Amino acid sequence: MKKLKKIVLWVVSILLVLLAAGFVYIKSSTYHPTPQASNIASQAEKADNADNALVFKGNPDKPSIIFYQGALVDNASYSIWAS
Repeated sequence: MKKLKKIVLWVVSILLVLLAAGFVYIKSSTYHPTPQASNIASQAEKADNADNALVFKGNPDKPSIIFYQGALVDNASYSIWAS
């Protein structure tokens, strides 16, 4: 029984270390917006039904485009094209 506890403790410890390393990797490899894109994104409206969506009001006579965030790209990075 003592050996089983030791094995479980090692497995849990290794999983926690791998989880922490994965979190650090994701945070460091995410593409952040340029200062210009951050400035434009700060002027955008927040969407009512979404937590992390930016809304730019455009010309209602022209077609609209929806930009979906990439896997490792901050959504404010697209604000230059979306504005």
